Order: sequence, then structure tokens, then C-alpha cells
Amino acid sequence: MMPKMDGMALLKKIRENPATSGIYVIFATASHLRTSQEQGLKLGADDFLEKPILKHDLLTRVENGLRTVAQRRPQPSAGSAIKG
Repeated sequence: MMPKMDGMALLKKIRENPATSGIYVIFATASHLRTSQEQGLKLGADDFLEKPILKHDLLTRVENGLRTVAQRRPQPSAGSAIKG
């Protein structure tokens, strides 16, 4: 359990702030309730893991997140390359 605010409140703050809204968020929870997962996804979580988290599962989700973030980045167009 997190002190001062729960994960849902933190996720909401991350998504509301333009400076942090694009951060890829993997939500980790001890709750096995489907409603918790649904609420997290509705608030903008990118992925969800239930505790206890297996190392392999976490690494797979992080790898997927890195690929997703790389795909979201704008790709430079061929004509915009700086020539020196």
C-alpha cells in the first residue's frame, strides 16, 4: 500500500498533467478484483499486473511498453534530415 494516496489517485494525477501524461504506466496491484483492473484501465493505465509479480512477466510487460513508446514517437520525415 502506498502512503498518502493510492495508485488510482497517482495515475489520475499523472494523466492530468501534460508534462507526465505520456508516461507508460504499468499498474501493479495486490487486488484480484476485476473492477480494480477496469478502473485502472479507464483512468489510463497502459498495462496491469497482479501481485505477486513474476520476474518474467514484469520483463515482458516492460519490453512491450518500450516498444509501444518507441512506436508513439514521431518519426522524422526523409526531407527533415539535417545535412552537414
